[in-house]
Amino acid sequence: MVFPTIGHLRQAIQEYIIHNKVPIKYAKNDKQRIRAHCDEDCSWFLFAALDSRTQSWVVKNFIGQHTCSREWELKQFTAKYLAARYIESFRANDKMSLKNFARIVRLDFNMTPFRSKLQRARRLAMKKIHGDELKQYNMLWDYSAENFAKKWKGDVFKNKLWAIARSYTHADWMRNMEEMKLHMPIWRYILDARELPILSMLEKIKNKLMTRFYSKNKECEEWAGNICPKIRKKLDK
Repeated sequence: MVFPTIGHLRQAIQEYIIHNKVPIKYAKNDKQRIRAHCDEDCSWFLFAALDSRTQSWVVKNFIGQHTCSREWELKQFTAKYLAARYIESFRANDKMSLKNFARIVRLDFNMTPFRSKLQRARRLAMKKIHGDELKQYNMLWDYSAENFAKKWKGDVFKNKLWAIARSYTHADWMRNMEEMKLHMPIWRYILDARELPILSMLEKIKNKLMTRFYSKNKECEEWAGNICPKIRKKLDK
């Protein structure tokens, strides 16, 4: 057996430990060699070394038979491992509950980690998917400047803000705010996206708005005339 890097070798050993539920341990190793063994009474053994010619890791000696019993508490069964294993599941369903996550892990491994480990795993997976929150906040000004530049040409946005600020009566303020809302209905979609990091939240809201605009345009194509059905009903009264 040949592995391109020591990382690939260690990952393969970790997968073997978890799927076979055996207490594999590493002996004292160095940059050129790796030794792994099972319990003292078990004959399982692995020795791998770095091939200086190919710079790959080659298994030189391997005894694959176990004479030990299975273990159900494995330190290699970490939150980081679970996050990497199920990252695509979280990418497909970022609302997956811990209860459903635990059920999937139990079906796959016949083990149920503590709730705290599942929480850490989900947090790591979501961080990997959506990016580091601090990094996203640092990018926020660039993101907002780019989007505002596309939507608000010239002094349009500034003028609308000043119109709100200069409102003399509550009625004027409400009217100007409603006009702003017509152009920026962003808060309608905040609830579903508010748990995401800031840029991922904005991207999700943007996608929802684009989907809504498309669906509304398709509805308009089916209108009979130039007046929308709701307004027509009011006029007919």
